[in-house]
Amino acid sequence: MKSKMRIDGFRMHHAILEEFRFLRDESFERPPASSYVVYMTMLKQLEVEQNQRGVLKEYNLSAWAKKLGISYSTLWGGKKFLEDHHFVREEIHEGLPVLVLKDVEKYNTPEQNGGVLNYLIIPHGLFETNILAEFVRTSNPEGIELLLSLLNQFRTGMSFSKTGEVEKIKQERTMKTLKSQLNKNAKGVRKTLSVLEALFSIE
Repeated sequence: MKSKMRIDGFRMHHAILEEFRFLRDESFERPPASSYVVYMTMLKQLEVEQNQRGVLKEYNLSAWAKKLGISYSTLWGGKKFLEDHHFVREEIHEGLPVLVLKDVEKYNTPEQNGGVLNYLIIPHGLFETNILAEFVRTSNPEGIELLLSLLNQFRTGMSFSKTGEVEKIKQERTMKTLKSQLNKNAKGVRKTLSVLEALFSIE
């Protein structure tokens, strides 16, 4: 009997991803690549602080800028986008400033979601690659959206996999689909895929 494969990472709730997609599709303010990156670093910090309520006490934007090789001002712009669109807000708890991520506590409570937790897993290893820095540098939020889509489908594939072997989980996308999804020509698609090869095996 094989135990279920576990992806070493942290949760990003699907409902939050849908809010990013809604802004992308229905508003004139497309989420920049930096906003996705900052949100993922906040989720990572939530896991470090072991806080299920979405309250961050020790988030350090400058430390993340240094770790990821992205300028502080760029990440600050991403954080401001998150604040302006109510993904995160600053509050005072017991006399100290904290950051509160909207709805994280609700989505971490199965009783409020029909008994179901719906999330994808962001692997810790993502922060050891150049993927996020490269997509921010090239202003490529579509690349991050493809990354999140692949991670979401990967988790679904894992749940349906009978063997639990990571190597046997494959996803197929046509060039036409990728050109539309990434809003790029064939050369731009290949460049985006080459960046993702730091995390995925792409044929």
